[in-house]
Amino acid sequence: MGGDRLKEEGLTLALDWNKVGKVAKSGSGVVPVCVQDATTREVLILAYANDEALRLTIERKLCVLFSTSRKELWIKGDTSGDYLDLDQILVNCEQNSLLYLVVPRRRGACHTRDHDGRTRRSCYYRALVVLKDKDKKDQVKDDSRLEEKTRQRSKSQDEQTSKRSKSQGERSKSQVELAKHHRLAFLPPDYSPPPPPPAHDITAVETQRSLASALALCAAGFLLGVAVARR
Repeated sequence: MGGDRLKEEGLTLALDWNKVGKVAKSGSGVVPVCVQDATTREVLILAYANDEALRLTIERKLCVLFSTSRKELWIKGDTSGDYLDLDQILVNCEQNSLLYLVVPRRRGACHTRDHDGRTRRSCYYRALVVLKDKDKKDQVKDDSRLEEKTRQRSKSQDEQTSKRSKSQGERSKSQVELAKHHRLAFLPPDYSPPPPPPAHDITAVETQRSLASALALCAAGFLLGVAVARR
């Protein structure tokens, strides 16, 4: 699964605000699917699934998605070997999206690779940060270097740049301002999401309440006994 290297490895904020519109125009009957690690609760992928992808996911107990750009089923791992074994499927309140809880067979889930050539664990490997004025020049330099490397590797870079410029020209003022004052920053290679909060132990809470009530009754009984004895 390929992509725009400048968008995937650059630090400039270039969100695809037309993604939902593109999906609608594709004519594919799909719902969004959030793919999450069942153990760490880390979000790995956000994609789409049609009815056939969902059926195969249930039958094969593997993460199967639907590519809205290629209009075909996408069995995660068939190309990379990074299969995601299904643990559970959750459905949201309005029944218009799915959550796949999965167990990765290997380390990676994203189609991109880090600077060491390893498959990235999650598609969410960059954080959105506020861009300070003194950092703006550095961002331009970083993206210029990356664009030059990309141009040398791909003969179609000029077409990609042209399309990108046209897309940027069609952006709203607020979208331009967002890109102007924010940038992306790579997360550390050893980054891991914070652990989920501990489950609320109803039994323990009820036990503590019962114990407190029992102690209160004992104290009340003791005081009543003392009062009666004094009479």
